[in-house]
Amino acid sequence: NRQVRKAAVSYREWRERKFEQSPLPMAEPGTTPGVTFLIEITAGGEAAALETIRSLQGMTVTNWRVIPVMRVGVNWDEVSNQLGGENRVKEPLIFEDFSVNLLKKSPDDFVVFSKAGDLFHPSLLHEFFAGLESSPSADVIYTDSEYRSSISGETAPFFKPSALSPELMLSVNYLSRAFLRASALADDHMGFPDLMSLEYDLDLRLMKQDTIFHHIPR
Repeated sequence: NRQVRKAAVSYREWRERKFEQSPLPMAEPGTTPGVTFLIEITAGGEAAALETIRSLQGMTVTNWRVIPVMRVGVNWDEVSNQLGGENRVKEPLIFEDFSVNLLKKSPDDFVVFSKAGDLFHPSLLHEFFAGLESSPSADVIYTDSEYRSSISGETAPFFKPSALSPELMLSVNYLSRAFLRASALADDHMGFPDLMSLEYDLDLRLMKQDTIFHHIPR
């Protein structure tokens, strides 16, 4: 336990130093593509969805929008009433009505699949646009991430490979929450129980295509 605590402290210190580093120069506002965050919300997840949206509102870059994807039993008014006039949060879609083709109306834009309770770092979009500036043809841009244990509450890092790893993808979707170019997504296909399962399938398909990936090791 002492070694685990020591490792956790070392990681937190490393993490703070890492985020103090300046990212690459970002493109001028207005020349960058839009980013759509899909947030799947299940019944009882209204407070968690609000946390996710609040983390997006804290971004240092504002070129984003949210499309809530709701399951049966969600009280959307409980969320929207606390958002005031936030026009970047669009009208929610029912999961059964969701279509990947809706995202292709702006093919140069990027989309991020997520679920209520996800928290995004304030610098995430800054890092994304910097990564896109250095790799403008990228179809998939992904970063490292953190996971919090529901049992201990401890936060653990997930350092992802920069080289493609089909073997790892078969056991865990390490591309989850990546920025996906809308034009690169496969056509609609049904039968998935939730949004994250659909994302997993799309990511696997992207690995089989002539897709350009870019990893931001942060």
